[in-house]
Amino acid sequence: HFEAAAQWCRAALRAGPHCEQAASTLAVSLVSLGLQIKATDPKGAIKCYQEALVHSPTNANAYYNLGVSYAEMHKHDKALINYNLTVHFDPCCAEAYNNMGVVYKEQENLDK
Repeated sequence: HFEAAAQWCRAALRAGPHCEQAASTLAVSLVSLGLQIKATDPKGAIKCYQEALVHSPTNANAYYNLGVSYAEMHKHDKALINYNLTVHFDPCCAEAYNNMGVVYKEQENLDK
């Protein structure tokens, strides 16, 4: 369903490239699609989150899910970048702060 919603939003953006509602809905659909496929296609999920950010560059949820995906792939530097962007756009996202702590612990960087 999310893939179909994303296709409709892309079509709407082709017709009206400055339609903020279509861009926002596309971003939400892409984040949801990424969550749906993450277990079987982590790289595909990352592409969904990245495309979501093209259309909604302040989408903290997309940054958070990118961080989670990169952390699961042991790409700690990329995970931290995305967790930091998450809290920049959503300072109340406790999960991002927690996950940063987990990454720092895995890096044995307990000074952070």
